[in-house]
Amino acid sequence: MNTPATSNSADYSGEQIAYKDSTYELVSKVAFLIGVPQRIFENEHEAPQLDVFNRLSKDKNARIIRNLCIIRTSIERNFKKINDIMRTDYRGLLSMPEIIPSECIQQLSEDGISFIKKSSTKLCHHIIEINRIVSDRINNCKSLFPIWINWSYVKELFIMPNGFAEGGTRDAASIYYANLQCYPYQMYINWKPMDEGNILFNDKKFVTLLYQWHHDVFTEYSRVSDAGAFVKNNIYDFINDSQKTVVVVDCENSDP
Repeated sequence: MNTPATSNSADYSGEQIAYKDSTYELVSKVAFLIGVPQRIFENEHEAPQLDVFNRLSKDKNARIIRNLCIIRTSIERNFKKINDIMRTDYRGLLSMPEIIPSECIQQLSEDGISFIKKSSTKLCHHIIEINRIVSDRINNCKSLFPIWINWSYVKELFIMPNGFAEGGTRDAASIYYANLQCYPYQMYINWKPMDEGNILFNDKKFVTLLYQWHHDVFTEYSRVSDAGAFVKNNIYDFINDSQKTVVVVDCENSDP
């Protein structure tokens, strides 16, 4: 998992126990939307699920938010470098494929989205325009999430505070740079960075933290529990605790 350098194997084992038998649907969707690289979804040892990536890649609204978030993070992460190139080489964002993924620009264009305006004379103006589009369109992704999750908590992850002003973009960049290793897969989100390990470890951990950040408590853990794994683990625990066990299997309805 993508955890900060301060995490160790004991921390990871503790998370496995504390958040065991969890689903991965919510974290996979959040990971897709904030722009986590596809290779993470393709890695079976990581939480984000490839089937969710493939599913959301076909959703225009999800695709737009993902590509905007990837570009926003790329700018935040390479702000000084991009600024220097723009000033000395007179190159625009469209001519920096080594920094700004050209496939994201292309997909946004195909989906009818452009964040580059002639009136944008500073790099931060591009971030402001991205923030405006994200703010206008993030609600289009509400239907991707179940009604039992507080959508306003999820939505807030995508909204840069004071993001329509230059000062707001500078403040966000400063917080991001100072706490880069705390961000999920180093992708920008709006939160108060802290050493929580990988906040997208699984759905149980994510919803627990998400609600805590809003001084709230998530209680519907059955919604984010893998029922199959829960039943199987209970059987294993029962067998381990028993001195003698007789097992009768209905082969016709068994789950191999």
